[in-house]
Amino acid sequence: MKIFIMGPEGSGKTVLLAMLSRFVATERKDLVLAPRNFHDSQYVVAALAALERGDWPPSTRQGALAVLHWRFGKQGKSLHDIELVDSAGQDMRKILLEDKAKNLPPLPPALKTIRQDMDAANILVYLLDLGGFLDTRDLERVNENAWLFKTFLTRPEWCSKPRMVVLSKADRFCNMLAARGNQGDDETMIRELLKSHLPRNYTMDHLVDAQKSVRYFAVASVWTTRSIADNGVPFPIPARPLRSSGLDYLVTAIESRMAVNTSRGVATIVTAREKCGGDPSGTIGNVKSSGNSYAGIGGIIGFVAVTFIAVMFNAFAPGIPGVVLLILGGLIGYGIGGAIGLSIKGRSGTRKS
Repeated sequence: MKIFIMGPEGSGKTVLLAMLSRFVATERKDLVLAPRNFHDSQYVVAALAALERGDWPPSTRQGALAVLHWRFGKQGKSLHDIELVDSAGQDMRKILLEDKAKNLPPLPPALKTIRQDMDAANILVYLLDLGGFLDTRDLERVNENAWLFKTFLTRPEWCSKPRMVVLSKADRFCNMLAARGNQGDDETMIRELLKSHLPRNYTMDHLVDAQKSVRYFAVASVWTTRSIADNGVPFPIPARPLRSSGLDYLVTAIESRMAVNTSRGVATIVTAREKCGGDPSGTIGNVKSSGNSYAGIGGIIGFVAVTFIAVMFNAFAPGIPGVVLLILGGLIGYGIGGAIGLSIKGRSGTRKS
């Protein structure tokens, strides 16, 4: 199984993975989050070192591309792939958008491979920095972020996948979230916050509401910060000791989307075949159809049993009233039909896919 983490530059992907590895190592020792090679390990070690010094890891320049491969799962169980692409926003836009546009050159092979990996992933996680929508001094960036997020919500290849939106740098927007504290659970507050601040000309408010299968989380990968002056403007930087907020909920949500068949060691996804904006569970119809099938089989068997038992009782005990025969036959037939129906259901549930 593969989990793919994406987002524009500056959304906090590298910081999230670095602090996530730290969180798992210290707080969730029942889990494993480990790099697959030395390069990926060094990438995150360097990010953690920068955070400990009070610096943010440098933003990725255009054309630079880092694809990190990690493994995640329960201790002693099958591990699953996590792939994180650290690229500039322009490159991310090419990966997500420009294959749909005309009169543009084809994607470079490296970017094309990344998009194929995204389409093949089982769980998609999108990091959204709300600050990228609030800075009206850079309308090009606002437009780019809006299109990227809209593509994440509506790309047809992803509508059947479990998707999660992480409101990164949530510590900077905690007052805005708190102002919506009377609107229900945390996900509802996040949805309302996004609807209030995302560009309306992209029908974002409608998309946030329509995509009921998308989960929303507020995460502050580095909650402990202090402010310095950057050209007269306060700018937060990491402060020791490094602490996070919201990572436990995100990890639990990813865990809930994974079901490991320990007998075969095969990872499957606990999800459904929902459509964009459709039923997020996708289980209601399946449960009904399965129940009807087993009930139908049991009913047919029960009818045959009722008829046979009634005939046998009438042959050996002709004095028994017909109503009594019908009741006795129905009870016995119901028991036989139900037992056979459950047996069929049990065998179908263990069938290999």
